Amino acid sequence: MLEYIRKKCKLGTFTSFDLCDDSGALMGLFQLKTYAYATEQFEHKKTYYVIVLKTESDKRVSVLPQLNHENLLYLELKTKVKEYLEAGPESTSPPGKVPTPPGKVTPPGKITPPPAAKKGKK
Repeated sequence: MLEYIRKKCKLGTFTSFDLCDDSGALMGLFQLKTYAYATEQFEHKKTYYVIVLKTESDKRVSVLPQLNHENLLYLELKTKVKEYLEAGPESTSPPGKVPTPPGKVTPPGKITPPPAAKKGKK
């Protein structure tokens, strides 16, 4: 999958990149198992953006969304990904929502109810 993205997007061999969704949350493609199925990593009909991550000489990371600079999403995605990198992946879930573990996908439209509270014996 990584080589396919590299080839289609014309990215260099040593270019560090990842995909992110509209919220700026990075997928962590290079942390996935070598033969992980793409269908387990992506949600159906969701848009993902290619983000090039460039480490500067002063150890800062430049975030470069692979969009036209005039695209309205360019600055928005750049800001969201920077915030994601600074805050870490745990802070991207809304309050009260447990993030889906990597490799697990909840089918669209399926809602898993919370576990029922056990009733005490009287």
